[in-house]
Amino acid sequence: MAERRRARRRNRTKLEVTAIGALVVSLLLAAAIGFAVYFALHLIPDSPRGDSAGKREELVYLMKDLQEYVTDEGLTSQSKQAIVRWNRQNWYVFMRIYKGGEVVYDSLSFQNDLTGTEHASQPLLPYQHVYDLQFADGSAKVVVTAFFRTRYEVLLRSGCYALVFFLFLVFFTSWFKKKIRYLGRIEQGIGIMESGSLEYRIPVQGRDELASLAHSINDMAQAVRERGEQQAALERENREIIASVSHDIRTPLTSVIFYLDYIADGRCKDTAELRQFASRASGQAHRLKDMTDDLFEHTLVQNENIPFRFQLLDGQLIEQCVQECLCALGDRGFTVQLQDETDRAYTLWADPGRVRRVFDNLAQNIVKYADETQPITVQVLLDRRRVAVRQRNAIKPGSDTGGTGLGLRTCRRILQRHGGKLLYSQENGCFSALAVLPVDRSTPPKGAGSVFLPERT
Repeated sequence: MAERRRARRRNRTKLEVTAIGALVVSLLLAAAIGFAVYFALHLIPDSPRGDSAGKREELVYLMKDLQEYVTDEGLTSQSKQAIVRWNRQNWYVFMRIYKGGEVVYDSLSFQNDLTGTEHASQPLLPYQHVYDLQFADGSAKVVVTAFFRTRYEVLLRSGCYALVFFLFLVFFTSWFKKKIRYLGRIEQGIGIMESGSLEYRIPVQGRDELASLAHSINDMAQAVRERGEQQAALERENREIIASVSHDIRTPLTSVIFYLDYIADGRCKDTAELRQFASRASGQAHRLKDMTDDLFEHTLVQNENIPFRFQLLDGQLIEQCVQECLCALGDRGFTVQLQDETDRAYTLWADPGRVRRVFDNLAQNIVKYADETQPITVQVLLDRRRVAVRQRNAIKPGSDTGGTGLGLRTCRRILQRHGGKLLYSQENGCFSALAVLPVDRSTPPKGAGSVFLPERT
């Protein structure tokens, strides 16, 4: 049971703790004000022992009221229950009634059964007063002590209790209304965001769950906004790709149609010319195939529902990819200067086939557009969180590098789905590319369309 209570205390939310604190502070503050008012009024000097004219007038009025009650009810000196009822209504009055030298009523006696002649001879105290009282069975003497101050003290105490309760409600309600207003602001902010204004941010106030809720809603709005911007950028990029590919396909397709029509019309002079036009048509057809293959692969990479097969691999994957590219370029007659600046072992989550595709595409771009007379520099860099491969080469004079760029865009998307990036630029006759991948992560990249395979041994 004790452990359960401790667990409940540990599980209390910040808002609950704040509410309890506000409750306690409101109660203490209200009680402090109430008691201050009570004691301030209580310090007004007054005493039941005083003999002022005002008190004598009140006593005279009180005895007149008692006499009227006795007369109207036709009471005798033995009508104790009726006298008790009057005394209860005037609870601040203490009196002793004598008749024939005997006490017939005493407010202080238990169940009003105290009688005896010894009470008749008791001396009066300074704050006691004697009045005549006429019963139906004869006259009697009443010794009265009236604590008028007590009557006002009870009213004062009740008023102070009411004041404390009222102030407590005011203080606690003010705190509660502040939270309600803040909750209303959160609701208003959600409405603004629902209308499409995702740049709006709900003010974060305090450190409780409401503040955490506002912060989470802001983060969610930011994520939705970024996602929308990414989606818009992707759609814009796809439209540009489609327009560019449509334009680039038109030229080889027109050439293929021309060559085939030329052959089909029998306009070739001899077999050699026929083979020449057939070879040209085949070259343009292969160019079309390369374009459609690039477009198809780009579409696959963009679709996150098509999974990447991530594995936890060591740094040899990057080393192998770089060496394969160097060998391929060396076979084509390129001079490559490698600067490997890695100084430790590392691991990375990767789909090896996709990563090799990135390096293959970079190597193909070098073969197509690089100047064979100029050396190609390749750097492999490693820091605490990333491994990067930087490539730089001179562009072959007269090369047309204004194509669709589908290959580079596909490589960039592949690295993005790995949690990395691909940066490339072209200036002053040189092309440079930087491929970056995260390293030494305990968990694979998160996202749609990811399949995680066991670590390869």
